[in-house]
Amino acid sequence: MKKQLLLLLTFLFVAVTFSNASVVRNQPYEVKQPDGTTIHCYVSGDEYFNWLHDANGFTIIQAADGYYYYGIRQGDVVVPSAFKVNQVDPETAGLRKWAKVSRSEYERLRSQYLTDNNTSVMAPHTGTMNNIVIYIKFADDSEFATTRQTYDDLFNLPTGVSLKSYYTEVSYNQLTISSTHYPACAMTTNLSYTDSHNRNYFEPYNATTNPNGYSNDNERRLREHGLLRDAINWINANSPVPAGLNIDADNDGYVDNVCFVVRGDHGAWASLLWAHRWVLYTYNVNINGKQVWDYTFQPETQVDVYTLCHETFHALGAPDLYHYDDGGLNISPVASWDLMEYGDGHMTAYMKWKYTEQSWIANIPEITASGTYTLQPLTSSTNNCYKIASPNSTSEYYVVEYRKATGTFEGGLPGSGLIVYRIDPALTGNADGPPDEVYIYRPNGTTTTNGLPSSAYFSAGSGRTAINDGTNPAPFLQDGSAGGLNIYNVTTAGSTISFTVGISTVQNPSQFTATPVSTSQIDMSWVKNSSNNNVMLVYNTTPTFGLPQNGTSYSAGNTISGGGTVIYTGSGTSYSHTALNPATTYYYKLWSVDGTYTYSNGITANATTLCGGSSLPYSESFAGEIFPACWSTQYSGTGTVNSWSASATNNAGGSACEMKSTFQDINPGTTRLITPAFNTTGITQLNLSFRYLLDDWAPGATLRIQSSSNGTTWTDEAWSLATTSNTMVGPYQVNTVVTSNLNSPATYIAFVVTGDLYQYDYWYIDDVSIQNGGSQSYTITTVSNPVSGGSTSGAGNYLIGQTVTVVATPNTNWNFLNWTENGNPVSSEPSYSFTASANRDLVANFSMNQVTVSTIASPPSGGTTTGDGTYTIGDQVTATATANTGYGFINWTENGNVVSTNATYTFTANSSVNLTANFAVLQYNITVSASPAAGGSVSGGGTYSYNANVTVVASANTGWDFTGWYENGTMVSGNAAYSFNALENRDLEAQFIQQIQVYSILVVANPADGGVVTGGGSAAAGSQVTVTATPNEGWDFSNWSVNGQVVSYNQSYTFTVNDNITLTANFIQVFAVSAVVSPENAGYITGEGSYTYGSMATLTAHENTGYRFANWTLNGNVVSLNSVYSFEVYEPAQYVANFLSTVNVPESNRSSLKVYPNPVSSVLNIESTTAGFTKITLLDQVGKMMVSLSPEAGEKRITLDLSGFNSGMYALQVKRLDGTSTTIKVIVK
Repeated sequence: MKKQLLLLLTFLFVAVTFSNASVVRNQPYEVKQPDGTTIHCYVSGDEYFNWLHDANGFTIIQAADGYYYYGIRQGDVVVPSAFKVNQVDPETAGLRKWAKVSRSEYERLRSQYLTDNNTSVMAPHTGTMNNIVIYIKFADDSEFATTRQTYDDLFNLPTGVSLKSYYTEVSYNQLTISSTHYPACAMTTNLSYTDSHNRNYFEPYNATTNPNGYSNDNERRLREHGLLRDAINWINANSPVPAGLNIDADNDGYVDNVCFVVRGDHGAWASLLWAHRWVLYTYNVNINGKQVWDYTFQPETQVDVYTLCHETFHALGAPDLYHYDDGGLNISPVASWDLMEYGDGHMTAYMKWKYTEQSWIANIPEITASGTYTLQPLTSSTNNCYKIASPNSTSEYYVVEYRKATGTFEGGLPGSGLIVYRIDPALTGNADGPPDEVYIYRPNGTTTTNGLPSSAYFSAGSGRTAINDGTNPAPFLQDGSAGGLNIYNVTTAGSTISFTVGISTVQNPSQFTATPVSTSQIDMSWVKNSSNNNVMLVYNTTPTFGLPQNGTSYSAGNTISGGGTVIYTGSGTSYSHTALNPATTYYYKLWSVDGTYTYSNGITANATTLCGGSSLPYSESFAGEIFPACWSTQYSGTGTVNSWSASATNNAGGSACEMKSTFQDINPGTTRLITPAFNTTGITQLNLSFRYLLDDWAPGATLRIQSSSNGTTWTDEAWSLATTSNTMVGPYQVNTVVTSNLNSPATYIAFVVTGDLYQYDYWYIDDVSIQNGGSQSYTITTVSNPVSGGSTSGAGNYLIGQTVTVVATPNTNWNFLNWTENGNPVSSEPSYSFTASANRDLVANFSMNQVTVSTIASPPSGGTTTGDGTYTIGDQVTATATANTGYGFINWTENGNVVSTNATYTFTANSSVNLTANFAVLQYNITVSASPAAGGSVSGGGTYSYNANVTVVASANTGWDFTGWYENGTMVSGNAAYSFNALENRDLEAQFIQQIQVYSILVVANPADGGVVTGGGSAAAGSQVTVTATPNEGWDFSNWSVNGQVVSYNQSYTFTVNDNITLTANFIQVFAVSAVVSPENAGYITGEGSYTYGSMATLTAHENTGYRFANWTLNGNVVSLNSVYSFEVYEPAQYVANFLSTVNVPESNRSSLKVYPNPVSSVLNIESTTAGFTKITLLDQVGKMMVSLSPEAGEKRITLDLSGFNSGMYALQVKRLDGTSTTIKVIVK
């Protein structure tokens, strides 16, 4: 029978009704039997598949006769059993709980929505989306009792709980959803479109109770889409959507969203009448020229704000984040922390970012450096999330956000704090998970365990302030491996929350492997990082590791806070971990560490030591509720998992504890509990005994004993037991035999369940005993020939197949010859091994010892040897080596090994030897040197063989002469090249004497007329010379240069002579710039002086009282109208500063001249009331002549067209026949 604990958990599960969005769990529901009996049951499911069941989880389905029966799985679908609901106890009747359609059938149903949704268009993510709400009832339904105002509040309340206020908040005011209702009516009542069909037309077919229902998926689609088509057409004709209402905000030709609210309750058993989202692809239906495509469909009982919000986020493009079917793991990837599973608050920041085309959250900033960071709550539009890369993955990464349990929508969160979740961008949603696109870390959560999602938040108040590979939870990746995230010091959840991220800048090692090599040793190797940093290796017996503290040095034996013991630090690339327990898993973590003791993120590996062979007899009582060492499990079959575990019970009849196999919903499948390997060499039978109890269920599974010699290929043994019915079998003790896969170095025995693994509940095993039940042995004898020649070992009785090793040991002065059997040689080795397969009589043969001594010289020309000959063992032998001329004795060697360094070698003859006297040609060192070192160079020194010809050469440097070769102060040769034979070590010195060198100094002037230079001539090397440059009048000295490079800016330059040299004195010309005042005493001038060629000069004219400045002229030409005049100097020049008198010029000169308009934009009029004009000139501000006229004699009126002139100030000079000259300032605009 199924255990009471499972039943209790089932009741607890049903007691909590979970309903959000289109997902329903254990929602109370009522159906009626044809005889009028009411069945109180529950409905569970989502928009793709929903079904009925009782409080204990037994499925309920309607049969063709109209009655509701308990359901059973048949193939991929559920069909009625023979038992009507409430007529039998389904558990006693042998029915299975939670009978549902298969995964493949579920996927087929879901694919109908997803296939056509591939052409779905998303509603806009920003701006205003006008949502169309259409109310529908069936022909046999009464009108909606809920007022339009009630529905409008669900959709449109600007504050509080409504669809509009939700999306206004979660989008940070970027999306406004405004809903309008059709058909239009007063808010105090309600109206709807009435379809021509009754409700049962849109419910599943039943031959007895609903013959008018739909009978297949295609018929269901056509009826649903036809219903919506007719409703829209009726609305268009009777209560049309206003033409001015923008129902296509993104202008893609489709209505942004239509919500159909249908009168009445939702259905069950794959009913059309269930909240869902789809597209109206069957018919081309339009509203105001825009095609209806995406829509949500919600029965009246499933219209709540959170369902509306969930389905609307689908319309915006978001996927579901709950698992449709995770194979019984029942993991909630995001739980109540996201709207797209069963949350009532915001969707996570990542969902806002990805599935709104980055419109609500434009960017998730990435943390790439260690530091402390602060977040606003997710309800804030800024600074509300961060991204952190996993150092152990190239694709998966983490997102952190602050969720604060306050406000209209976030107030229902389980708590306030930092949420940490993993993102796999390669996936879309969690529907097919695991693996998942979004997974939130929570205490006790693993890849196979749900843990505590409600406690997922981190804060100082929660006691959870850190997450790393050594915490619970750990930031594991999709495959369960370490993710490398390190967050700590999470603060109190206040207006903000802060946390510290540790990101190492030190690169990890790579290629870290752990390999078991024995029952007590694991070898590890790795490759150091590109910086060749040292490493630190830590081990643990669990996969939990703490983090080393940066700045701290660790040594072997230190522990890491949070988990792990240091076993190695240093620069190596391998390590052997020894003194370990057999069949034990050890976990390792390896860090790089730089010179400042900063640690990398670390990488992990693990290995299990080898089991080794277990000896017979063997017994195991499974004490201690742990999986015994060297026992293992296997399983096969699609979806099968390990079913064996240690249990604290004693159901099999022994003492606590025992092993237990638990049922699983797999057919067919196989699961094995496997003993350690036994060496059964020579054994023909094993006696096996064990205790068991079977908690049986139904036919279909077989319990049996199997054996194997390799742990892979299995053979059925004699004992087996088939499941039959819902009964307890045992406890019993079994005594049986194992006869296959014996006489082997390794024999395994397995306790096996095979077939339909659902047809038993539990199988308990205890007190296993294995003994030798029979064996075959052979006798091996050994003798010595002759007996005095030596001894033998290894004789005795051996089991069949056992390895035999016999050894022959010769006595003193004797040699081993060979092993013989029946006079035939079988081995020439003293140690002879073979497999026992028959009785054998072996003879070890020996012979008396005499030894030979052989001596040779190497090389043969190096010398001579004596001492060769034949000797009796124990004799004293003297070998002598004599070197030839030019050679020296080195040593005596035997087989390359040095045995003596004396030319006369005395030893005791114990065995034949081949001795080599090694000689070497004598070598002499010839050293050469130069004195002084600056005088020259020498060559020819080195090591030379005896009598070799040596030539040493002396080469004098420039300015030096060679005087001779000297040895011990005595000249041995006056030749620069000195040759001799090497007969001894020699130390030779080449002596040099310095020459006197005179260099020429040439000085030139550039240009030649620029000045005078002195100091040229000749000078001795190393002497000091001074050259002098004197500029001529009108010139300045610039610098001294050599080959174009400046060597001094001083006129007198002193330097040391070390080569011929030409020095150039560079001069630059100077020009006089002067100025005069006209008229005299009208003012004064500053800026006159001497200027070098190309330099800038500035003259300034200063006015005296009664005068004003007119212009600068050069050679009679006006060059500037500005009193301050700057120009480049290229020649001597005298400028004239012209002034005008303001007191002595008769007013009549001005009053008789009219110039107008002034300022002027086009035509300028010039009139004289006295004498006629002789010359009219117009100058710009820099003195450039713009106009020059010589009117006809006596002409008194002139016009100038200035419309094409640039705006600015101009000087108009007018000369008349009476000799007067007048200058007037003219402004052109």
